[in-house]
Amino acid sequence: MEALSEHRAPLLLLRSEPFGGIVADRFSYKVRFYNHTAFYLIEQIVSSKSDEDIILAVNKKFDGSENQDISAHIDICREGLLNFLKDDGPRPIGDDLEESVPTLKAPLDLELEITKRCNLSCRHCYNNSTSNSLAELPWSYIQAVLAPFISDRLRFLTITGGEPFLHPQFENVIRMAREVAESVNLSTNGTLVSSRNIDYLCEYVDTVNISLDGPTADVHDHFRKCRGAFAKAKRSIGTLANKGVNVAVQTTVFRGNLALLRDLGKLIQNEGASTWSIRLPLPSGRALQDLEGFFSAEEIREREEELCSVHDMGFNLKIYAGISVPWSRKECYQRVENQNSLLACSAGTVLAAILADQRLTPCILFSGSNYSEPLPDPENLKLIWRESPYFKRMREIRLHEIPLCRTCGHYGKICELGCRAKPYLFQGNLSLPDPDCDYYRDRSRLRKAQQSP
Repeated sequence: MEALSEHRAPLLLLRSEPFGGIVADRFSYKVRFYNHTAFYLIEQIVSSKSDEDIILAVNKKFDGSENQDISAHIDICREGLLNFLKDDGPRPIGDDLEESVPTLKAPLDLELEITKRCNLSCRHCYNNSTSNSLAELPWSYIQAVLAPFISDRLRFLTITGGEPFLHPQFENVIRMAREVAESVNLSTNGTLVSSRNIDYLCEYVDTVNISLDGPTADVHDHFRKCRGAFAKAKRSIGTLANKGVNVAVQTTVFRGNLALLRDLGKLIQNEGASTWSIRLPLPSGRALQDLEGFFSAEEIREREEELCSVHDMGFNLKIYAGISVPWSRKECYQRVENQNSLLACSAGTVLAAILADQRLTPCILFSGSNYSEPLPDPENLKLIWRESPYFKRMREIRLHEIPLCRTCGHYGKICELGCRAKPYLFQGNLSLPDPDCDYYRDRSRLRKAQQSP
């Protein structure tokens, strides 16, 4: 019992569900599904009751239980909880499920795009946000969406845009977010943080994600198409970090900043950020209008070592950088016969995104596509979450549906094939391998060569 108590609070979020309940890690994306009996046992264990009290409670709730069996199940559940908390590695959703991911009564994690208006016009913007964008969620709509989660707690609530600060009820949105979520995250370009909002940001927001794309104003402002954006974003990072807010900096790789990542990392570290995410642009929105400004897939592979080298530069930061499957360039393909595993990622299983034009989609990465459901009435959120074919599809995708991956020996060892948005965005098909995988790319090139006259 003591060993569990050391790890228990406040790490776990428990939520009852129609099938039983879920246990989620409040600080990572780990989640586990339990039937009614097991979830009841988990609740008793987490409440720090003695084994004797748990047995009495179970006997009272489930007549005819054998004490010896209950005691064995208590040990199994307690050990499972300890392993769940101690495991720092990636745990794909559904790795212990067989048929499909159980449908939660509501999302556990929510991305809320409150406006598409933005004071910048960035070259890579996946949803084409501009100062003239009209899509924006009314405050009454946001209230109706979030109200059910006062009881059905959210683990993560991410407020995004556009630029969220431009929403006329932004402060009220942040305040209500704090009421319904264990962790409130804000995604912003960092130009509108000021003395007028810094106090309530520090009070209600856990993590602020700020975009910074270069170590100088010339680079960042050119990419963001706004003079002065660099100075404001840099100042916001330092101000928030000094006040104890967790600041995560996001950098989009383009032709003008790849060689400057070392200098950018030093600046980000000096300003006090805790996390640095270096990513490639999505094939969506304005990135498709400025292809010459970004590296092609072939070019980025040639520069892979340069991109990934930031991990070895000695920064005191958590760094996420590189393409998703770089190992596929180095590891020989191994053909095996894989089991018919589920491929569920968090999108559509525990995560949903509500877009500023009142659509519901499995995650924000789908926002520039048609993979979404209209949600004009926010009270229908739970119904659409449960019944939409888009969401059901995300919960049922199996390894045997994915060509090449189903016979790849690296699945389950190196590659987990979690994200389904990228193949949909690149090729309009959820059931294709990750387009960054070199096995898939090599086979595609071979097929094209064979089909040529």
